Amino acid sequence: MASFFEQIIKKLLPTQPNTHQPLVTEVLKRSQAQLEKYNEWQSDQQHLALIESIAKAYYLRQQNMKPDLSIHIFESPYANGFAITYDEQHMGKNDLMFLSDYFKDMLLPLEYTLRSAQREITDKATYISTVERYYLKPESKQAMSEGKLINQLYGNLLLENVWVDEKPSYLKVLSTIYADRSFTPALKFDDLVQILFQLNQ
Repeated sequence: MASFFEQIIKKLLPTQPNTHQPLVTEVLKRSQAQLEKYNEWQSDQQHLALIESIAKAYYLRQQNMKPDLSIHIFESPYANGFAITYDEQHMGKNDLMFLSDYFKDMLLPLEYTLRSAQREITDKATYISTVERYYLKPESKQAMSEGKLINQLYGNLLLENVWVDEKPSYLKVLSTIYADRSFTPALKFDDLVQILFQLNQ
């Protein structure tokens, strides 16, 4: 039987990592070097070919056809989205990270508010997971102060960029909508996809 002190040490210094508890939880803030590379990525229009290939993969997947890029689509009455798997043959190491930032920057002018920007690093025993999340919600203060219905737009939006052992893994875009009389009906997710993929320009 373990002594009292051995039990205390095991609690303080567990031999097995807690695969659910993040080692690090911090505000997601890009470094100056990352911002400069992101701006270069946009100014060189490197993002256009990437978005075009993702859009093509998305619509092929909708038709139950196999695209060149691995993409998964989520569809339900209250949540819709897609996830893009990193492909080193078609993407640069930072492409999904930059795309997450780019989608976020596109959504803010649509009357969305960035409610949180967070990075979590978790030891999963066999690998280290790094998850970068942007969580955006429709602007609601003015409608609430005026006693009006809140325009929920496309619902709450989650942008989640995942790294495994410091290598890009996938980017998820997820919309969850309110079924609440305080909110207007949600706009169609397909229309949001058109905006993100720049198909309406």
